[in-house]
Amino acid sequence: MAEPIAQTILAFHGIEPRRNSVDSGILKNYVWNGIMGMLAFTVPNGNADAASHAPNENMTLDCFHSGIRTGVALLQMPGRNPAA
Repeated sequence: MAEPIAQTILAFHGIEPRRNSVDSGILKNYVWNGIMGMLAFTVPNGNADAASHAPNENMTLDCFHSGIRTGVALLQMPGRNPAA
């Protein structure tokens, strides 16, 4: 399942996505991966230096909008026919 997600992101942005096996501090990933044994993926909507939840938290609108468009592309992925 990870490869179609990575290919969708690559096709949409033209760059290879960064892959992390664990995203610490994310409860949903632990529940899905750790307890239920199912695949979970996270697509961030912010810039890499966003410093989330820190006093100097920041986010560029370009990254935010790009993250939303990426999410839409991933939601459309199951309806696509890879052979087409």
